[in-house]
Amino acid sequence: MILQWCLWGLAAYGVTCLLLLLLRKWNWIRITPREVHVILLSYNSQHSIEWTLRSILMWSWLEGRSYLFTIVDGGSTDDTLPIIARLQRGYMNVNLIQTDIYEIDQTVQQRVEILNEEHNRLVIMDLRRQDEVVDTLSSNA
Repeated sequence: MILQWCLWGLAAYGVTCLLLLLLRKWNWIRITPREVHVILLSYNSQHSIEWTLRSILMWSWLEGRSYLFTIVDGGSTDDTLPIIARLQRGYMNVNLIQTDIYEIDQTVQQRVEILNEEHNRLVIMDLRRQDEVVDTLSSNA
């Protein structure tokens, strides 16, 4: 009786695996989630860049999804670049593009056009004006 239950369990497991393989082969289900590409716009963003990146990485771990990061920096003069360099050493999926503050929007537009051709899911986050938001909030308090 126990042997019979074990055989039925193994048969059900085998049929389920075979069914999943066939559905995946025919592209009816997607087992691996799509990759998400996050573009972070930064200029003197030392107060927010590390927290933002680590938060998204934690969320990606919880989702089981792969994230790629491109940080477009407009010539930061604070500690943003050393923070990004440290993050690049810790995470392989972080890329840095350095540009002039006046060319940052054009650089992002070119990057978006390239990524749209690759059919990645794209998220753009602007961290350039975080200090202004903090100053405004603190002056209104």
